[in-house]
Amino acid sequence: MDTDSAMEVDLTGDSASAEPSLPENNSPDLMREGFKYFKRRKPPPDLSNVIDFDQCEAEGLHGNVKPYQLLIPDDPTAFQELGLIHPQEWKAFSLESHPGMILLRNPFTPAGQRHWAGRCVRDLPGHPNKTNLDAQGLLPPGGNWWKHCLDGADWERLKKLRWVTLGFHHDWETKLYNLCDRSPFPSDLARLASLLAGCVGWPSYSPEAAIVNFYHWDSTLAPHTDHSEWDMTAPLLSLSFGQSAVFLLGGRDRCQAPVALYLRSGDVLVMAGPSRLSYHAVPRLMPATDARWHDGKRKLSADCCGQPKLARVAAAANGDVTHHRDVIRCECESGGGGGGTDPVIEYLSRSRINVNVRQVFPRGLMLRPEDP
Repeated sequence: MDTDSAMEVDLTGDSASAEPSLPENNSPDLMREGFKYFKRRKPPPDLSNVIDFDQCEAEGLHGNVKPYQLLIPDDPTAFQELGLIHPQEWKAFSLESHPGMILLRNPFTPAGQRHWAGRCVRDLPGHPNKTNLDAQGLLPPGGNWWKHCLDGADWERLKKLRWVTLGFHHDWETKLYNLCDRSPFPSDLARLASLLAGCVGWPSYSPEAAIVNFYHWDSTLAPHTDHSEWDMTAPLLSLSFGQSAVFLLGGRDRCQAPVALYLRSGDVLVMAGPSRLSYHAVPRLMPATDARWHDGKRKLSADCCGQPKLARVAAAANGDVTHHRDVIRCECESGGGGGGTDPVIEYLSRSRINVNVRQVFPRGLMLRPEDP
């Protein structure tokens, strides 16, 4: 038996890129029906019952929505370093119908959103991480897809980037985690995910794998569950940047009708407890109602560089670029220049980025080889 085969974690599960099989015993597939309904273009779906957490805050809680009590650490320094607003300003909600689902309503500063979006499109797509471009031979070894496309002003080519995997790499065909197929997990993203998980009740959370998905107006994510991980008690963390999405959250089988909710730029969705193995899907994107990634005092124009200073000091794609205190801010706020609209802002105005972080193994399990 070869070494790689021996080290594979063989778990049966549905990959996020494939639709699971139909329910048994001819039971109605209400998850699929909900997905097709909200994906429909003509006639468009009725969105009046989609839960909007912005409206919950402004007009009072929806009947299914409850406030969620966060665990805020005493020292807020790390929040500022990671591009987050002060935790006392955070708003968090849960769903009575889906215990374990928690929604943090945009805890990011505008500059923090631009920074993390920039990390996703500029720094992470490339070696040692894996992308859908690898099999297509579109990016030479050591190449930078973002720079490659921007140099040619080729926005359509930029859309060919669909996903990036970080840390333990998930194989979409075999639905396996291979312990020998691992790249260093970006340490700054690990800090962010650990801090967010701690605030919702998982102080020992260990980020080990992530999928960054890039959505465009024709993009959807079919109904699926995430159960290739060994540790099903640790939550899934899902960060959204850019355009909004209709998100469907069902039950443990496809026979339960899903609830629909909006995910907007900066929102953090947590799936834990009973919701950890719930079916979920993204049937459609929606235009953002406001540009949360841009400072409210400015318009989306050339009067602001829109570039977080932090992104300019990144030494490596998977290194920690948040070690300088109070550096996630606009260059123009510190006297820097800046002419023209930043390409990251342009990207966010056209697309959606989703960062899905997960813990693969129970904490302390001595099964893993040393980090490469």
